[in-house]
Amino acid sequence: MKAKFYTQFQVEQASNHRDNVFSGIVELNGGDPASVDAAQIERMLADSFDLNIDHLSLVSWHRLH
Repeated sequence: MKAKFYTQFQVEQASNHRDNVFSGIVELNGGDPASVDAAQIERMLADSFDLNIDHLSLVSWHRLH
């Protein structure tokens, strides 16, 4: 089952010592959308943007209907 989530996440950039906040829609395929947690979304975002997961933190997220 597909589930869409609106996310806001922060990326720490070592090059300029600033944090950048981004937002967007994340679509997850498979599994139970009710069991999705912040760690899963953080991993997916880090993988998608080729970031070290230690440099990314989820600010907020909620499921879109």
